[in-house]
Amino acid sequence: GDPLDEQTQRTRIEHALQKWIRVFDLAGWGAVIVDGTDQRIEAVNPAFARLHGYSAEGLTGRLFTDLLPQDRPSEPARWLTHPEGELNAYESVHLRADGSTFPVLTDVTQLDTSSSPSFVVTIQDLTDLKRAEERLRRAQRLEAVGRLAGGVAHEVNNMMTIILGFSDLLSRSSG
Repeated sequence: GDPLDEQTQRTRIEHALQKWIRVFDLAGWGAVIVDGTDQRIEAVNPAFARLHGYSAEGLTGRLFTDLLPQDRPSEPARWLTHPEGELNAYESVHLRADGSTFPVLTDVTQLDTSSSPSFVVTIQDLTDLKRAEERLRRAQRLEAVGRLAGGVAHEVNNMMTIILGFSDLLSRSSG
């Protein structure tokens, strides 16, 4: 092949790679690359580190399972049992550096098909969504209580009308 074409191709690939690196670095969602063999974190984007209360350097080389609460079974073990590309996004809970937890939507993509593949794991913080869901549930409960109270008031009102009607009838007949 023509060395000029090869150079042009290499430059194009380099530019594309730089763009993907920027996406990885600037994304609002957390992204991490996890080694399939020992579940160690190979690379992490700033958003992922920030969500967990660490620096990116503080997470590189650590076990992914360090970010999962003790009561959760090891998630990475499940990633390997799924046929390639069939692992659906799932809800989980992650652990911050300060020990607090937060709900996440986790999406896992297998990078290669070797016996010890790496995985790209992206997460979205669901805290705001869960809060909104709870507010909606509370509003629905309040609405139900309001409807119930309205119904009770209506029934009581009907009874009062009947009682007042009878008392009016009694007072007339005894007059």
